[in-house]
Amino acid sequence: MNLYELIKKNNFQGFNIPLIRRFAFSILQCLKVLQKDRIIHCDLKPVSIAVVREGLMLHKHCTFGL
Repeated sequence: MNLYELIKKNNFQGFNIPLIRRFAFSILQCLKVLQKDRIIHCDLKPVSIAVVREGLMLHKHCTFGL
């Protein structure tokens, strides 16, 4: 499931602040790795972020099309 599908499944109502912080932290960690490797991603959007649940929610950026 991607982040857009999760938002849609939640009837576009938004999420609580702790969950938003977890999403934001994971996305910023991903961007930090991209910056370190000098990769520029110009299409960051909810559809491009996979949401995986394994005990804790993990968020992984998943598209790097050319």
